[in-house]
Amino acid sequence: MPVSAKPSEELSTEDIERLVENSMQESLSLEFKQEPYERTTPGKKEFLKDVSALANKDGGDIVIGVSDIKGRASGIKPISNHCIDEQSQWMESLLRDCLEPRLSGHKITPVAIDTDHSVLVLRVPSSWSKPHRVTIGGSNKFHIRNSSGVHEMGVEELRTAFVAGDTRIERIRSFVEKKIGQIEQQIESGIYFGQGVIALHVISVTDFETKQDLDYSLLDASPGLCLPTGYGGGVTLRPNLDGFFGEFQTENKVRARGQIYRSGLIEMVDSGHRHQITGAICDQFHGDNATGRMVRNAERSIKSLGSLSRSSPFIVLTNLLGFQDVEWYLDPMSSSSMIDHVSDRHRMALPNVVVEKFVDESDLAKQLKPMLDAFWNGFGFNSCAHFDADGNWNPPLT
Repeated sequence: MPVSAKPSEELSTEDIERLVENSMQESLSLEFKQEPYERTTPGKKEFLKDVSALANKDGGDIVIGVSDIKGRASGIKPISNHCIDEQSQWMESLLRDCLEPRLSGHKITPVAIDTDHSVLVLRVPSSWSKPHRVTIGGSNKFHIRNSSGVHEMGVEELRTAFVAGDTRIERIRSFVEKKIGQIEQQIESGIYFGQGVIALHVISVTDFETKQDLDYSLLDASPGLCLPTGYGGGVTLRPNLDGFFGEFQTENKVRARGQIYRSGLIEMVDSGHRHQITGAICDQFHGDNATGRMVRNAERSIKSLGSLSRSSPFIVLTNLLGFQDVEWYLDPMSSSSMIDHVSDRHRMALPNVVVEKFVDESDLAKQLKPMLDAFWNGFGFNSCAHFDADGNWNPPLT
């Protein structure tokens, strides 16, 4: 089994040893390095060239600490564990600062060979934002990998790469627009509980349209995996043709619905956000509560996709449906006038946000801030009130 067939974090000593035992041949997606890259300018350029060439093609693994003879794995030359962290940080720094646009979704994984030594596996995705350019030391070159090795990209290859990146994003947007259209039809048919629907789509850009098997045992063990937060007991869960489906009902109406697609996408639909209040001029909406739910639902979706081996970056798309002439509920003691905080449209399509890497809820909220600010703008606020002056996330209490 090639190393690429396993998640990099699951690679073992035996996997590395098999490379040598089987005299594994280097390929379009596999390269061996006996020694770590030199920290000279030529060494840095070589490293960035090798990584960008994989990212600009179909992705692959660079295995550092395995020697080769004429491209076939011939021995293990592991790196001292004392140097592993420093080497990994050096590579991360170069990838962060010397590739344009910045590469995301890669992983640097040490694989223990013995108690004191490891091999480093750098897994590079086929990038969704290709082509990547090496910018170190006055360089301004694009590289790509083919059967003959690595070469500088020509004009036609560059044109193809630029178009491919744009096309993937357009396909994602088109896919989500189709789903929003279906949800609007469902709203009109009356299947949802109450009015005011928030639809969230979280997509692995790298894995989009790459259909993979789902681990249904994992989904069965986590009944809320594909549903908005706050729904537990009474949930209907089942596999379907697209992947895995979940639904929660109130009074025989759909309150929440979720779908995990094999293509690396989660859809969460949360209804009943629009409330009729006796004596109020307009229906009302608890926007602070919805703000916190948006962040937590995005977090749940990203964690769920991660547990299913879908990789970052993730695009988060949020649409509010059925919110025209709805006012944001404010505390009666607030000095703000209600009339200033009424939505003027049926559908609010919030800006798409790319989440490069998930750390925790607070960090995720910071990455989602442009989306949350636009959400609050739609109801007449200058910005989301749950960030302090330094941009730190202060989640709603509700």
